[in-house]
Amino acid sequence: MKKSLPIIFIICVACFITSCKKTYTVTFMDGDAVLKIEEVKKGDSALGLIPEKEGYTFTGWDKEFDNVTSDLTVNAEFSLNTYTVTFFDGD
Repeated sequence: MKKSLPIIFIICVACFITSCKKTYTVTFMDGDAVLKIEEVKKGDSALGLIPEKEGYTFTGWDKEFDNVTSDLTVNAEFSLNTYTVTFFDGD
């Protein structure tokens, strides 16, 4: 029993250290393109950004990034812009 105590202690310390990560990485993506990588303290919110894409309107992110407690990848969501074209015959 005495021989196993140091091993159990080492395992407990290793588990404690790995579970006490203090910062996390939030990666903002648009498809395959990385828009921004942000380091966030545990429990804090990432700042994010408002991406632009020609012909589209940004509608939001696919996940929340407030109260970050793990590494996170969020993806930009867009809607296709639509336009109305009206033709007049001169009258």
